[in-house]
Amino acid sequence: MHWYDYSSNPKIIMGTFPDGLAIEDLELVSVVLSDGDSVKFQFSRLSLPINSPKKWRIRKYNALYLSLEFSSIYKLTMNGWRSGAICSPIIEQANGKIGITIIANDLKIIVESKFFRIADLSGYDDIRND
Repeated sequence: MHWYDYSSNPKIIMGTFPDGLAIEDLELVSVVLSDGDSVKFQFSRLSLPINSPKKWRIRKYNALYLSLEFSSIYKLTMNGWRSGAICSPIIEQANGKIGITIIANDLKIIVESKFFRIADLSGYDDIRND
């Protein structure tokens, strides 16, 4: 299985990247905790995958934005923080729980939840690439 197969909406990835999307070397832009029971991770990738959609290339997008949301949280641990940390999140399912682990230098985040969804996937023009 691929990481997105654990989400409630894997078609967002498959509709945009029929060959799949690796989540390696992503920049962790933010972590958003809701006053409910969810946490959202927002990532940026300062290059487009080779198999990116034609419309993204036509619009001259040079980066990818990905937002992942985990809800009905069983466990959340976070040690350290550094915005802009480069990471390769690991998303797995075990014992009826879906988890994400993010490790980058002095940062370590572990979440176990009941639900996982891809909140957003889009291309954009990042001025840092100019």
